[in-house]
Amino acid sequence: MVGAHTVSAVYAGSVNYRPSTSADVNQAVHKAASRTVVVSSAPTSIRQATVVFTATVTARAPGAGTPTGAVQFQLDGVNTGLAMSLNPSGQAAYATNLLADGRHTIKVVYLGDGSFTTSTSGAITQRVR
Repeated sequence: MVGAHTVSAVYAGSVNYRPSTSADVNQAVHKAASRTVVVSSAPTSIRQATVVFTATVTARAPGAGTPTGAVQFQLDGVNTGLAMSLNPSGQAAYATNLLADGRHTIKVVYLGDGSFTTSTSGAITQRVR
């Protein structure tokens, strides 16, 4: 669990040794780093065709577990709608059929949670003809 913790060891003793307790040791646990990746269902599409962008957020080693929380999709540097909650697999999807002809840049920002830091995906290019 993220936060400051105090750890000590207690020995109950035996026939030959008396019980004892170690000195306290302070241990800080920090948030694990996350990694965000975005993919397109069709990197090249035609106008008015639905394209689905899927974000996947994972823990970076040595962190473990599945991040929770939300991601914000960005299209051409602008947030698209509200942040979307991750499913239990650490994924969220954004579907649109409103992209104009040309090339578009898509990125995803993971907003972090109580156990994982924020992260931003690399940009992908969506081409619309």
